[in-house]
Amino acid sequence: MQTNRPDQDPELVPFRDWLRANGIGISTGYRLVADKRLTLTHIGKRSYLTRATRAEFLKSLEQAA
Repeated sequence: MQTNRPDQDPELVPFRDWLRANGIGISTGYRLVADKRLTLTHIGKRSYLTRATRAEFLKSLEQAA
């Protein structure tokens, strides 16, 4: 889950939790991964997004606007 306070922004966020928190559907999320706009980090069977990946993605959205 993403917050506006950097001190509360965790390093790893579960992929599906981040999608849900940002209003992105699961299919769209996996399409973003396939298009290499998001990079997943796998730990065991679980998929996570790092803080850096989330920041890069949000920055790309701001540049596109």
